[in-house]
Parts: sequence; C-alpha cells; structure tokens
Amino acid sequence: MIRNATTLVSLLLMLALTACAQNPVRKLYEGDKRPESEIAVVRVPIQLEIMRINGQRVDGLNTLFSPQHKDLHLLPGEYRILAYYKDLWELNGDGHDLVKTDPALFVVNAKAGASYELGFKEPQSLEEARHLENKFSGYVLNTRTGEKTPTRASGLAFQSGIAGSLGEIAGVQTVEETDKTPTQSSSSTVAPLKTPESGSRQNGTGGSAHEEQAESSQADTEQNYLNMLKAYWSQATQDERRAFLEWISKEEASGKK
Repeated sequence: MIRNATTLVSLLLMLALTACAQNPVRKLYEGDKRPESEIAVVRVPIQLEIMRINGQRVDGLNTLFSPQHKDLHLLPGEYRILAYYKDLWELNGDGHDLVKTDPALFVVNAKAGASYELGFKEPQSLEEARHLENKFSGYVLNTRTGEKTPTRASGLAFQSGIAGSLGEIAGVQTVEETDKTPTQSSSSTVAPLKTPESGSRQNGTGGSAHEEQAESSQADTEQNYLNMLKAYWSQATQDERRAFLEWISKEEASGKK
C-alpha cells in the first residue's frame, strides 16, 4: 500500500514513461516475421499479469501501469497461459491498495488467422476486486466467433502467511509472485504444446475427445504434484533433505524384499 502521494505520482510517471517505450506487440515464435494469416494473435488486457506460458516464464509480457494492452503473436497450436489479476485501487482519497489474485489457467487453442482475448468480469469497486483474490476466473474470447472458453483452476495460490500454509494443507501449491522455482526457465519464444497437424493425427488413431481430456487432466494433476514436491524440496533444509532421502532409500529397500 502506497501512502505518500508524491512518491506515488513519481512512481506512476516513471512506469508510464517505461511503458510508452515498450512495443505492445510481442512476437513469441522463432524465425522471420510471418503474415497475420499464418499466426494467431492473443490480446492481454492491462490488468492481467502473466506468470508462465506452456510452463515457461517470458520476460516483458506484463502490462501493469502500461497505457495499453499486449498483443502476443503465436504460431497455431495449444497454449496454456497462467495469469492473474493485478491492479491499483484508490482508498477513498487516502492512499492506494494493490489488489492481486491467485492465478488462473487460460487455455488457447490458437488457429492461424484467428484472434483471441483473455477476459474476465472486471470488478467495479475495491470490495469486488478484493473478492476476486482467491476466486479469480476468466475466459478466452475468440473475437471473430464470439466463443468463450472458461479458465481452468490452476491449483496455485500466492504465499501469504497462514493462508499459504492452509493452501498447502488443502493440496494447493503456494508460489511467489516472481515464480522463482528452479523448474522453469525464462525464454523469449514459446512453442505450442500441440500443433493442429499433430492433433489431427491423434484423432485419427481412434482416441475420443473424452479420452484426450481425461489424459490432459491427469497430466495437469501429475504436473501440479511434481511442482509441489519441487517447491517443498527447494524450501527444505539440508537436514530435512537428508532425512527425506534416507526415507526413500528405506522404502525402496522394503519394496525389493
């Protein structure tokens, strides 16, 4: 929370000047620039901050205090965008409050020549914004067809003291806003998880859409558990890690008998 008005004005001015110098278009594929008929455009509103796309951190995507949205230029295929709401609200003329929600998963099945927008129900007051903190959801809008695809639960929550501990007990992985887990690396390009061509070949093998959805859900669950284990490992002390490895060794030995 920022109380000093002069400091706030200076901060906003500095951020605005930085944002004006940024290009609102981000090309996230390798190689030369392609015509829009060969790519998909995903628009990110200024209130959304992106943590990862297809498991990768991508620098320079966030738009808070920017005067405009970001347009992501992507190759056709599937993209899983982990994003959360973050905005600055005025406190009845006495300072400001920064509201940040837990992340949600926006899944974009991008087609060549199509355009999409990440959307959500925008809060009309500070109280409504705070209500979204641990209940944030949204949708992916196909701007040409009007079709909306709702977000999925990410299984992630930002660390916040006791609330973070309760989230871990409930099976929700807690993360830091900077997302410094060693499992992910930063990149300037993002490859699709599935291309339209590979999806067609998979459908030709006889697998149903329900089977593919079940496999995808299982993969998401396994990945969440894996990320949770890695997060615990990164936070454990040397003694805790040694005790854990000794326990695994004993379990393996007992399983061989």
